[in-house]
Amino acid sequence: MTTTERGYGWQHQQLRVALLATYSPTDPCWRCSYPLGPIPELLDLGHVDGDKTRYRGLEHRWCSRSAGARRGNELRGRDGSVTQRRQRFRRGSRWRWTPDGWQPAPEQPRRSRRW
Repeated sequence: MTTTERGYGWQHQQLRVALLATYSPTDPCWRCSYPLGPIPELLDLGHVDGDKTRYRGLEHRWCSRSAGARRGNELRGRDGSVTQRRQRFRRGSRWRWTPDGWQPAPEQPRRSRRW
């Protein structure tokens, strides 16, 4: 998929450069309302949510990409709950992987006193 197909083609890039040339570090991010800051490399040109042909203005890179991730997750049908991978990570050493799936690990002797 090309940058133009994703909504980041030549027009998008030229508009971003033009806005960066005239922005002030104290201008607010349109998404979170905090100042944009002095580092222009950390700014994106934000789309109107759901329409890649219209733009809202400069925004923090984090604001832009997290909004895109949220929208992508919604379109894929994810509900925002904790994923299985995170649940497995949180289980720690109490769970072991076996060919049958995740199983409780055998009890280990405690390494500290029981209080």
